[in-house]
Amino acid sequence: YAVEMINARAQAIDALDSDSDNVKGILEIQSSSIPSVTFLPELLAGFRREHSGIQYYVSSSDTQTVVDNIIERRGEIGFVGEEIVSNAIEIVKVATDKVVMIAPLSFDIPDKISMSEAVTYPFIWRETGSATRKSFEAAAVARGYDKEVFDVAALFNDMDSIIRAVEAGLGVAIISERVAQSAGGQFKIVEIEDYNEDRSFYMINLRSISLSP
Repeated sequence: YAVEMINARAQAIDALDSDSDNVKGILEIQSSSIPSVTFLPELLAGFRREHSGIQYYVSSSDTQTVVDNIIERRGEIGFVGEEIVSNAIEIVKVATDKVVMIAPLSFDIPDKISMSEAVTYPFIWRETGSATRKSFEAAAVARGYDKEVFDVAALFNDMDSIIRAVEAGLGVAIISERVAQSAGGQFKIVEIEDYNEDRSFYMINLRSISLSP
């Protein structure tokens, strides 16, 4: 509520002084893990070059937590990896990315494998609220595989730990291609031939509040 009061004051001042750039203050953002390490930093840098009075507070979590936090007003806008269907949420598509498997070099996996081969490896996942995990599991189920029999080696709540665990040989992981390419780690990027769905990313906000300038 305090942030909304500050933003309302900023909007009023901006309306009275429309000839000047008066976009200042703290922008509180909730983001799921993939957007927070791929396109979001570039967006924030570009916006701050235009409005140098802006400060950001970014909290990174899984998609479901981002949605819950936005609804509970813990943040003004959020970035998520799945389309949210809710009368309370306004949603705008902002980016797309491909999903790939990363595997330890010691596994000696070919550059391209099928879904039937992919599901035989031990998986390293993020928590159950992860949109990437839900998307892959849904695709596997649609092809007749039971997600309950997947060999889950570990669960982590941050992307860097997943990448380090793959490098150590703990298992394979399904992550954003942009994250995999930017990580520069000691792992192999593997394409799953019959799983070539692009991931879409969205900006969300609560419909019932007035957004700050």
